[in-house]
Amino acid sequence: MEILSTRDSWWMAHCEAALSAEGIAWDWRRDQRAAPAVLDVPASAAEQASALLSELLAEELARRRDEHPAPPTAPLWLQPGFALGVCLALAVLAAHGWVGDAPSVWHQAGALIAVRFWDGEWWRVVTAASLHADWAHALGNAGFFLVLAWAAGERLGAGVALLLWLVTAVAGFAASLFFSDAGWTVGASGGLFGLLGGAAGHAARHRAFAELRRRGLLRSLGGAVMLLAFTAFSVRANIAAHVGGFVSGVALGALAPRAAPS
Repeated sequence: MEILSTRDSWWMAHCEAALSAEGIAWDWRRDQRAAPAVLDVPASAAEQASALLSELLAEELARRRDEHPAPPTAPLWLQPGFALGVCLALAVLAAHGWVGDAPSVWHQAGALIAVRFWDGEWWRVVTAASLHADWAHALGNAGFFLVLAWAAGERLGAGVALLLWLVTAVAGFAASLFFSDAGWTVGASGGLFGLLGGAAGHAARHRAFAELRRRGLLRSLGGAVMLLAFTAFSVRANIAAHVGGFVSGVALGALAPRAAPS
C-alpha cells in the first residue's frame, strides 16, 4: 500500500531505517527517473507505518525548529515603519506648535505662493510641505502620517518611504502650480497621498497573481478616493496637489524593488 512520496534521499534513508527497525517490509517505486519515489508497505502494516513516519517527521521538524529558531520580533515602537509614522506625526505637531497658525512670518517665507515661485523662489515647493494652516490641519495630517507612513515604511523601507513622501509632496505642489488656481497653499498632504500611491503601486506590481494584483490596486485606489472625498469637503483643500502626489507615488512605488531595504 502506498503511503507517501518524496524526492528527498535523506528522508528516504530515515524512513527505511525506521521501518526496518520495526520489522515492516518496504519498497520504493518510481515510474520515471525524475518522478518522486513512492513508498509501498504491506496493507496490514500501513497504519503502523504511517504513525511511525508521522512521529519521525514531527521529531525532525521540531529539531530543525530548535536549531534555527525564528528571529525575535522587535516591539512595535521599535519597528522602522511604525517609528517613522510616529516621528513624522510628532514632527508635524512640533513644527506647527513652533510656527503657529497662518498667517505668520514662517508662512510668508515658506508657503507655496504661486507668484513668488514663478519669480524664482523655487524652494517653496519643499518648505510648504512642512507648514500647516491651523491646528485642525496639522492634527489631521499627523494622524494620516501615523497610518500611511507606517504602511509605506513596512512595504518599502523607512528611508525609502521618507524620500517618497518628500518627492511626491514636491510633485503634488508642481501639479498644483499647473492645474490649480490656488495662489497660496501649505501642507504635507500631497506627500501623504504619495505614500498611499507608493504602497499601491508597489503592491500592484509585486503581487504573485493577476487577480490579487487587481484587488490590491483596487483597494488602494478606493482608499485614495475616500481620502480625496474626505478632503474635498474643505474649501481649502488643494485637490490638484493630492492627485499629483498620488499619481507620482503610484509610479515611484511600481519602480521600487520587491523586498523592503533592511
